[in-house]
Amino acid sequence: MRASFPPPIGSQSVLAAVFLILGVVTPTLIGGEPPIVFASRFEVSSAGSEPVRKATIGRLLLLEEDRPPRVLVSANSRGTPFWTPKDVLDPDVSYDGRSVLFSGYSEREKSWRIFEVGVDGTGLRQITESDRSMALSRYGTLSTTFDDYDDLDPCYLPDGRICFVSTRYPGIGPNHRVRSTNLYVMNSDGADLHRITTERFGADTPAVDPATGQIVYARWWRSARHPSDAQPLAQPYFIPQIPAEAAAAPLPGVHPSALRAGR
Repeated sequence: MRASFPPPIGSQSVLAAVFLILGVVTPTLIGGEPPIVFASRFEVSSAGSEPVRKATIGRLLLLEEDRPPRVLVSANSRGTPFWTPKDVLDPDVSYDGRSVLFSGYSEREKSWRIFEVGVDGTGLRQITESDRSMALSRYGTLSTTFDDYDDLDPCYLPDGRICFVSTRYPGIGPNHRVRSTNLYVMNSDGADLHRITTERFGADTPAVDPATGQIVYARWWRSARHPSDAQPLAQPYFIPQIPAEAAAAPLPGVHPSALRAGR
């Protein structure tokens, strides 16, 4: 399923965002390559059943040619705000190369939230908060399971808004394995936050297709069919089909002239 945007015109990021699992190596750039923003994480937990495994400490770093990595965000740095995320993931660089979106673990909220920082390490701000307003009593004994939620994997959109993945909408995958994820869109200041997919299992890793301007994402879906040599379930397991028109809500119409990088 895809949600359409006109493609970004004349927009090239000065930076590239990559992701490192462990920050125990000192990377270097080959001459002529652009700077790189990456997440460096130490001692990622292998225990527990959390959808996202938290590291002991995670830092957002900038790697430039002929220089050691420079820290953009680290809860261990002197003078950082007390709400600085202790772990970081999913960096995405803005079209003008001046800022970086990322998901960070908030110790205050015990959840992952969306943050932004300048490429010079200044202007750190938290964009999403624990401010969901939803009556959970209808979920009965599962209501407490949905009290907390995570916001992850943000990306900039050509019109200045932000798309991200979240478990805000209550749902659990098959066999009670993990929380369901869906895509959300919001303004750069966090306003007008709303869901744009209706996935029972998962919608993850959104990105903007530079050729078409569409939001593309990975969709997790479980098939109820079994290989011929496998034992069938004791009871039939049926997955209700979501109508195509409900699988991806259309984005609000925006005139193409308004969809220019940096506007």
